[in-house]
Amino acid sequence: MNPFAFSLLLILSPLVFQIILGTLSLLNKTRWSFDRIATFTIILEVIFIFIITQLIAIDAEKQAIHCGMPQAAVVFFGIFILGVLVITIGIQQWIRSYRAKKNKDSF
Repeated sequence: MNPFAFSLLLILSPLVFQIILGTLSLLNKTRWSFDRIATFTIILEVIFIFIITQLIAIDAEKQAIHCGMPQAAVVFFGIFILGVLVITIGIQQWIRSYRAKKNKDSF
C-alpha cells in the first residue's frame, strides 16, 4: 500500500472515531464517558502524526528523496486534522452542555 494513502487513513481514523463514539456517548449508548473518548482521540492523533512522519521518512529514504517535504506535508495535514478534531470535540461539548441545560430546565 502506498505510504501516503496509509497515512491519510491513519490520520483520519481518530476523527472518524470521535465523530462516531462521541455521538454515541452524547446519546448515552456507550459506557465510556465523553471526556475519555475526547482525550483518547487527541492523544491518538498526536501519536499517529509522529508515527506516520517516521514511516514517510523511511519510505523517502528508500526512494532516495533527500528533502523533508513529504514529512512536512504529513505534519501540516496532521495539524490541520487535529484542529478539525478539536473543533468537532468543541461542537459535541456544546451540544452536551445544551442538552444538560435543556434537561435541567424541563424539570
